[in-house]
Amino acid sequence: MAAELCTSESGILSSLTLTPAEAYHNSLWDLRARGVPVQAIGVQAHFDGEVDASTVKHRLDVLRELRMPVYITELTISGLDPAQQAYELEKFLRIAFSHEAVAGITLGQLWDDPRTTAAGANGPGLYTAGKQPKPGAERVDSLWRGEWHTEVTHEMTSRGREAGLLPLEAAVLAFYGTYAYELRHGEQLCAGEVELRREATVQPTRWQPHPPRATLVTVQCDWKGHWRYPIWATPALIASASVGCLFACYRKRAELTAKTPARARPGLGGRKSETRRQHQPLRTVEPVDEVSI
Repeated sequence: MAAELCTSESGILSSLTLTPAEAYHNSLWDLRARGVPVQAIGVQAHFDGEVDASTVKHRLDVLRELRMPVYITELTISGLDPAQQAYELEKFLRIAFSHEAVAGITLGQLWDDPRTTAAGANGPGLYTAGKQPKPGAERVDSLWRGEWHTEVTHEMTSRGREAGLLPLEAAVLAFYGTYAYELRHGEQLCAGEVELRREATVQPTRWQPHPPRATLVTVQCDWKGHWRYPIWATPALIASASVGCLFACYRKRAELTAKTPARARPGLGGRKSETRRQHQPLRTVEPVDEVSI
């Protein structure tokens, strides 16, 4: 199996502002555009206190636009008592597990480190420094081995045999992933693995290339080229700058008109005086690569 290039960045999911997520998004897109074979997105998930569910989902939605699998790495929650820690841990796991872009979740610390955790304090680990399970460990075990684990036994039916279809069949409701199965008939046993995917013809953690997300708003001015605004620019900033640009264009046009001699009116003696304006060739405006509203 070939190695995959996966990036890693912190402060994306816990940031109260959208700027870090968008900056990470733009950096990854730029790497892909330059030919760097980035195949997966790593996001460190360190939380000091409560987890904001809407913030986490919104940040994951931004990264989903890159059409690459997102791996949650180094998941830790600190600064809370054991019961609160377990609650926030389950909250985050449910958000990440249910998001279509997330391909994997890695816990950052299994047990508390006495070198970094004060005596009597609750560290970010699932177990105490003495390797005793905390409520968070029980919550993770309940999700992984209980609610999100599929283990069923079915009696096979012969429906469809007369129509030439599969002689035996069973319907199983399960999560995506790889499953081991066993088929028993009398003393005979057949075992193997089956992979349940989102689409049968597409790998579950891959998406097709996606057009670049626009990162700049471009306003064309006749005499100064392009004005560029970063994606975090507010509508009020864009509107005020655009109005100022248009006003400056109007003043510049007025100045050029005042300096251009108009056709002279017929002079005395029936002679006509005429001033010809030299027409400048039209400029070709190059297409703008990135435009966003």
